[in-house]
Amino acid sequence: MTNRLAAFISNFKNHNKMGSIYFDAPITNICLAILNILRTHGLIQGFSFFPTKKKRERLFPRVRVYLKYSYDHHPCIGDLRIFKNTTSNYTSINRYKQSHFLSQRKLYVLSTPQGISLTSLDFRLQKAKGSNNPKLGGKVLVELCI
Repeated sequence: MTNRLAAFISNFKNHNKMGSIYFDAPITNICLAILNILRTHGLIQGFSFFPTKKKRERLFPRVRVYLKYSYDHHPCIGDLRIFKNTTSNYTSINRYKQSHFLSQRKLYVLSTPQGISLTSLDFRLQKAKGSNNPKLGGKVLVELCI
């Protein structure tokens, strides 16, 4: 079985760099949650499902993603990177403080116990300092460069 999230992100990245208006891709529930977050935050124009007749394609429904560009035809999302080498265990957000993950122009898609969220790690660190819950963290799925 192929890694559907990696294939989806790779497809998204390639069509974004080519300047395509839309692309079609098979998706899973995680991909659908990421698309909902990107649409909510205005980083893509939208997406729509289209019906399939083949049995294999019904298992993994296909979606058409409409990409968003600025007025001078620059993509809203500059680059995407998937974090393949992370373990399946959740990592504390304080671990990223020592590494070079923190950047002003990057957003991260995190898988947390509350669900999938889009955030900057700087914001998460500031939120963790002010709260009584020091175990704020999650698994980094995708890095978005804006």
